[in-house]
Formats: sequence, structure tokens, C-alpha cells
Amino acid sequence: MTRDLLDKESPEDWSRESVIVSLSLLGLALSVWSDLSILDLGLLAFSMYAVMFPSVLASAHFDDIDGRAVVASILAGEAVVILAVFSPESFNGWWVEPVRGAVPTAVIPSLFAALAGLVVTQHYFKMREGFSWRFEINNSDIAPLIGLLVVFVMAQDFWWWGETETWALGLPRWIWWSAALSIAQTAIMARWVGKVSSR
Repeated sequence: MTRDLLDKESPEDWSRESVIVSLSLLGLALSVWSDLSILDLGLLAFSMYAVMFPSVLASAHFDDIDGRAVVASILAGEAVVILAVFSPESFNGWWVEPVRGAVPTAVIPSLFAALAGLVVTQHYFKMREGFSWRFEINNSDIAPLIGLLVVFVMAQDFWWWGETETWALGLPRWIWWSAALSIAQTAIMARWVGKVSSR
């Protein structure tokens, strides 16, 4: 926020802190206003963070991604998540209606919307300049990508949704499942980043 939106020439040291405090207060106000539990808010946050994946991946692999394409991608994806929160009946016929704890089921359509927003906007602004979506995947990147895909699929843990019974430390199994997936994802990323930096 401070780097991209505020004046880069501004010498004030307080700008970063004021943005952090403002975003914290905004988050607090939204959580107080909402009737969602802390776990439901976490699931909603996961859904909203996931929308950024196409933009982050494209920015990591291409040097000439237009900022407007990134903004369009995020807005398109977040619009689907917001639709899932305020109008879950719009998803009738979808795999699982995104109600409360099932909000992450909106991740797949929101990712498609984010990807479409990115590609269409990038095409509109950059294709005349000879931009190409072609990129190479190194053989050493295939295993981590497959691992992350498996983690993503396993995170759609609908088999735990009806689980109300507590397990270790009085927490439901799905929380331990999510923690295990987070550890697996972190391990995959750490190993992958280590390999990339040693190239």
C-alpha cells in the first residue's frame, strides 16, 4: 500500500504506520459488523487471498504484466467471492452452495473470474506491443507445482464439513487437517525456493 499508492517522494516516516493502523481498524470494524465467527472470517479471508494467485503467478513469470490487468483480475475474482457471501443462492446448481463455512467453494469460480479478468485486460492493453503468454516450466518445477495442486485439491475438504465432534485439544479434525496442509504447503514452497535460489 505505502509503496504503490502513496507518494514515493514523500519523506514522512509515519505513512507506513498510518496505513497499517488504518487497515487494522478497517479489519476490526468489518469483523465487529459481521455476524461470522472467527473461523468463518478466516475461511472468507482464504477465499479472498486465493483470488490473487493468477496475478502473483503471472507477475512472477512475465516482466510486462500491466498493472490494470492485475487490478481487473483481483476485482473480478473478489466480485465472485462477494457474490457468494451476499447471494449464495446465485450458486444454485454449483457443487456446494457457499454458505458460511462452505464459502471456500467459491474459490474455483472466483479463480476462473480472476484469470479471465487478467487475460482479457492484459490482451487489450498489451497484445498490440507483441506480448506473449508463452513461458517455460523447468523440469525441477514440475514436482512442486504438482504438490501445490494436490494441497489445493485436498483443501476442498468437504468430507469434514459435517464434522462437529472435537478431536485433539478440543478442536475439530478439519482444523488439524488445515494445519497439516499448511505445513505441507510451507515445506513444498521452502524446498522449491531453495532450489530456485541455488540455480
